[in-house]
Amino acid sequence: MRRSKAWTGWIFIVIFSIVLAGCSQYKSTGGSGPDQDFLNAKWEQLTEQAKGQTVNLYMWGGSDSINKYIDEWAAPRLKKNRMLR
Repeated sequence: MRRSKAWTGWIFIVIFSIVLAGCSQYKSTGGSGPDQDFLNAKWEQLTEQAKGQTVNLYMWGGSDSINKYIDEWAAPRLKKNRMLR
């Protein structure tokens, strides 16, 4: 009986640790890296760097009306106005 309680305690500690680690927030150290460059860049810089690259738009696929809006209204306008293929 005592051994069973010990294992139960260890299992609880391990599960609690995993949950706690999964719920912790990532905090930036304020360093300078590609992410910081991206966040601080001007729109013109981003569009210049993106030329010739592929951008994928992924959305929730569960709504026929939203899919129709994206396929028939938003995507054609993005292609026309932003010189996308």
